[in-house]
Amino acid sequence: MDPAQPKGKRGRKEPKDFKSHFEVITELVNPKKRKYVLKLVKGDRVEGMERTYTTVCSKKERVDNKHAFYIMHNLYHKNILSMKALSRDKTESTDPLAAVAFVEPYSGLLWSVYEPKACVDYVNHIPSQRFQSAVREVFTGLDFIWQNGLYHGNLNWKSTLYHESTVKLAGFEEQAMSIEEAQWIDFLCFIRMLEDVSKRAISFNASIPEDDKHVHTNLDSLIATLRTVERTSLTKIKETILEEPFFWDFGKRTKFFANTVSLKLNDDNFMQKVRTSNLRAKPWDKNCTPQFRQLVQKMNDHRQKQKNEEQKAKNSGGQNDAQESGAYNGASLEHYVRCVCGAYTHWRQIKLNVDDIVRGNHPTIFIDMKRLIETSEGSTSGSGPT
Repeated sequence: MDPAQPKGKRGRKEPKDFKSHFEVITELVNPKKRKYVLKLVKGDRVEGMERTYTTVCSKKERVDNKHAFYIMHNLYHKNILSMKALSRDKTESTDPLAAVAFVEPYSGLLWSVYEPKACVDYVNHIPSQRFQSAVREVFTGLDFIWQNGLYHGNLNWKSTLYHESTVKLAGFEEQAMSIEEAQWIDFLCFIRMLEDVSKRAISFNASIPEDDKHVHTNLDSLIATLRTVERTSLTKIKETILEEPFFWDFGKRTKFFANTVSLKLNDDNFMQKVRTSNLRAKPWDKNCTPQFRQLVQKMNDHRQKQKNEEQKAKNSGGQNDAQESGAYNGASLEHYVRCVCGAYTHWRQIKLNVDDIVRGNHPTIFIDMKRLIETSEGSTSGSGPT
């Protein structure tokens, strides 16, 4: 088989033929049910042990889609559907180009499991942990294809499969253009997939109460960042893109405030940017959700307790001004940042779900703080946690 690729300076010489390491034992065709039963075996039979067969699924293909066959057979990656064998479709006697690819098991179309509610987390923010993982795996699999000098050629939600909790890129198609152009189209298709989710969230929000609306600011921020990518840097952007707040989990969000931002509290340039920003409406301890107001009270109590312990250790009396007494000043954005940093640092001690409360009160806080750090450093380099 000679899987073709579009011509391009990054193309590579392909083998004229390839052989599957799987031996076809039986192939049964039921034309009425249009169903294949294929048993595959790998390796030699061991004396005293029952022979085991590899489970496969049949997938309709075209004989001339050699681009797809090459990717599925030669690229080994958990997010790329792998092909074990290929046969002409014996149920399609009138179509000489009909083929059946016998591929690793898959559960169905990825899009079918991502109704609007499946894309949001506990505070109605996009992404949910599962959807975040799916988007990461789509991009990781796509990048792997690019790194091998190839392209997808037909990336969209309806061509992407999944098995259990793992994304399986599929539906590859050859395109009559250079590899570089085809990879760029892949990238634009990836952006379009994300835009589909954002547009659906907007439509969904139009008919539900305010408290139930889906927050898609992190998704929109990711899309905006992707829109700034230049095509010449396409194969070098993976790590930068995966550091966007959209891909942060609880651990990274906690580390961002407890470590990254906390270290910046002694940076005069950064703190000046905070003081002069429009980070939150003042007083921020009043213009907030009831849950965040409770968090501020918990942090004030925790701060006061720490101050009392320090005073007791020093055997000295405390002062009466706001900072010395442990209370945060709602008119100071510096105190707002310090309060959030303290909450993420001491979330176990104050016994509140700090992450949900902070994000519910300030949906764009990670985007805003990341931008403030980048601005204070006079650079556009990523400042997310590693």
